[in-house]
Amino acid sequence: MTANRRIFLNIIATYARSLYALVLGLFTARWVLEALGQVDFGLYGLVGGLTVFIGFFNMLLSVAVSANTIKCARSHFVPVNLLCKFTELM
Repeated sequence: MTANRRIFLNIIATYARSLYALVLGLFTARWVLEALGQVDFGLYGLVGGLTVFIGFFNMLLSVAVSANTIKCARSHFVPVNLLCKFTELM
């Protein structure tokens, strides 16, 4: 299998997976709405949205802190004790 064909098949598989998730999400949303009712479905959506937001925000902060820590630790111009004092203040 050539590299171009493999890339093409991966693209097709990714689009198929996205289409499957879309169709599945549309059908399950309808069933969940019927089972929960209008008010509880809104609460379900709110809690789900907040969960995704907090998880995304957590991921962003962890990547930012990791990148900053690695950058500061590799710097030869920053003494280690100064770096430790700076991180304690945060």
